[in-house]
Amino acid sequence: MARDRILRPIEILREDIRRMFRRPFIVLLALNLLLMLATTSLPEEADATAFVTWCILAALSVFVQAALTLAAVEEGPDRSADRWVRTALAKKVFWRLLATELLLFLALLVSAFLLVVGALFVGAALGLGMQAAVIERKGPSEALYRSVELTRADRVGFGALFAIAYLVPMAVGQASVYLTGTFALIVAINLVVTLTLTAGTLALTRAYLQLKAHAEAEGEKAGSPTA
Repeated sequence: MARDRILRPIEILREDIRRMFRRPFIVLLALNLLLMLATTSLPEEADATAFVTWCILAALSVFVQAALTLAAVEEGPDRSADRWVRTALAKKVFWRLLATELLLFLALLVSAFLLVVGALFVGAALGLGMQAAVIERKGPSEALYRSVELTRADRVGFGALFAIAYLVPMAVGQASVYLTGTFALIVAINLVVTLTLTAGTLALTRAYLQLKAHAEAEGEKAGSPTA
């Protein structure tokens, strides 16, 4: 007998695309767009100044992602984006999130080389690692293992959501680096990628909450405590 679906990927994305244009998310989206424009405007020559600037912009992007994730946990979050940026700083999740993202990216990259669809299977299992690193403040390996636990209940539904919200826009964003078109075209592509990834962060956080609630409900039925 097939398992009941817990996640509805299209419904989650539709709701969170609308949610993205409300405060505080729209302010954090604007920050993401500014960081994207600044990164895209960096000179192609890989000198020391450009590299340091890229590292600073990448670090700021990680903080904005953490702030987005923390704000998305609450049903009616504080409308001040400043509060969520400060919360991300106070929770000290930067290195946890960065390390988890790097491990996830490496796992996706290796699996894609071995088998193109392998990245889908890996993402369906490990894709909630970033949320676990930020919300539960888990280390990289613990965060990825937590993702495996949570996604087990609806791996197909989560895999579809992860592919749309993260895999496809990330692949397009990486491909845009090698484009030789006009600067305006590259900016336009990265604009769509940034919008999709921002909505994707909200959608993956919603999926995390739904799967966590399901795991807790199943634990209560079984009479065993859940983490």
